[in-house]
Amino acid sequence: MIGTPYGEQLRCKRDRLAAALERHPALAGLEVPPVVGSPKAFGYRTQAKLVLRRARRGVLAGVYRPGTHQVVDISRCPVHHPLVNEVVGAAVAEIEKRDLPVYDERTHEGLLRYLVVRVSAWQKRAQLIVVATSALLPPALPKALRARVRGLESVVLNVNAEPGNVILGRRFVPLTKETALLERVGGLSLLSRAGAFLQANIPVARRLYETAASWAGVDEHDVAADLYCGVGALTFHLAARARRMFGVEEVEQAVNDAKQNTSRNGFHNVRRRAHQARRRSRARRRGGVEPAAQGSR
Repeated sequence: MIGTPYGEQLRCKRDRLAAALERHPALAGLEVPPVVGSPKAFGYRTQAKLVLRRARRGVLAGVYRPGTHQVVDISRCPVHHPLVNEVVGAAVAEIEKRDLPVYDERTHEGLLRYLVVRVSAWQKRAQLIVVATSALLPPALPKALRARVRGLESVVLNVNAEPGNVILGRRFVPLTKETALLERVGGLSLLSRAGAFLQANIPVARRLYETAASWAGVDEHDVAADLYCGVGALTFHLAARARRMFGVEEVEQAVNDAKQNTSRNGFHNVRRRAHQARRRSRARRRGGVEPAAQGSR
């Protein structure tokens, strides 16, 4: 859609969704309303996950060209929040300066694989997650990066030596003291650490959560569940209407953040569990109670 006016892009997205629904008999004929656009067309995206690749003209930080593993450099993407681009530029400059080995997916050699940048648009602070095959990063790297970017709040190492395209491994190693970001979504204050999910377009996220809560039709008599709940943004929008809310999330760090956010935002009717939402227990198949819900009561 390069060069396509934004309004036309929204119409194309609506048409694609309508065509996808038409292929399912139970959904055919469902009216699809116009797509609500982003308040900002540029500079809004507060997260970026970029693959690193060493090329003849230097280190690239970008995404794969569709259908290939050719890396398209987007280190200065106009859709990214300016602080995202600043952090990526600083990281690439330090990699070049120190001649750090970049991972080669063909030989499975090299150290640095991905850069994940998260920004709090509210506080104008950033977090950089460096994904590497081992923990052998230069000790001076975090300090050098923070010296280049004033708004860089924390640097975290993620160790992922497994082949394939899964970006993050299970091991996170904080390289600085500050390891969490604080974001504002409407009236909510949300803490999130490395590995936890938060929407990348905050103004749109607020409208998304408000719309979902409205469509859910939850009231003060209902007990509801938010599956894949992340740090709790949608959970809280529903909890403001429901008698009780259960949040289920597989990523334990996100559950810990969600628990802190529950206290931070003053909710007393929310329970959290670290559990795979897609799994059905033996008790549930026998007609019993799902352990995640049972343990939350």
